[in-house]
Amino acid sequence: MEQPLDSLLRSSFGFAPDQTWLAACLAHLGQNVTGFSSMGSQAQLPLVLEQLLAADLHSAGAGGMLPDVAQLHMQPLQGRFLLQVDEVVNISAGWKER
Repeated sequence: MEQPLDSLLRSSFGFAPDQTWLAACLAHLGQNVTGFSSMGSQAQLPLVLEQLLAADLHSAGAGGMLPDVAQLHMQPLQGRFLLQVDEVVNISAGWKER
């Protein structure tokens, strides 16, 4: 059974959470945030997002791409998406200065 927060993360951010990570996150928040378990999903969502921002999306996410991503070359994406930048490289610098 899909959790309400799972649906919210998918519909609001296009993010498919790993169910093990989400369960651990909810357990952590339930133990550390007073009244968390009695909050509605909309009230829980910002707290889960806060945890997600500190997480490695590789382990927190179940993966997922837009269905037709191969055909989207140079096309703007509509909506919100989570993206984790792993490395930034100054491509204008010479190879030795990177």
